[in-house]
Amino acid sequence: MNFFAALQKDVKMFSKAYKVRDKEFWIELDKKTLRSFLKGLKEKYDAHFITITASDLGSKIQLIYHFDVNGLLINIKMMIGKLFAVIDSVSDIFRGAEWIEGEISEMLGVKFRGKNYSRRFLSERFSEGFHPLRRGKL
Repeated sequence: MNFFAALQKDVKMFSKAYKVRDKEFWIELDKKTLRSFLKGLKEKYDAHFITITASDLGSKIQLIYHFDVNGLLINIKMMIGKLFAVIDSVSDIFRGAEWIEGEISEMLGVKFRGKNYSRRFLSERFSEGFHPLRRGKL
């Protein structure tokens, strides 16, 4: 079985839907399966962390984790509720995620379980509880 077929098989075990486009792979995961999926991605495919993008979509916050696996861009998308914006940190799996998790925490108010970001990453001018990229009020 080739690399791409093996990855598709692994994705089906965790994900309800996925799309493939050229060298781009999109996966939708539930936040409960994120850590186990990423551990497998790193161990089995030697995935390299790129970044996390986050967007406030109104009542939900969208997180997209981006990885490179042998030249294939893997995007793992999930939604979390805005009122209880908590997700497990993955910085113990991918050290590079620590900084961007801190920025997302500061800018959107997402809490990363397992991490306590006591210092400001971007600006000390923001008042406590103010998250500049959040839309409207809760």
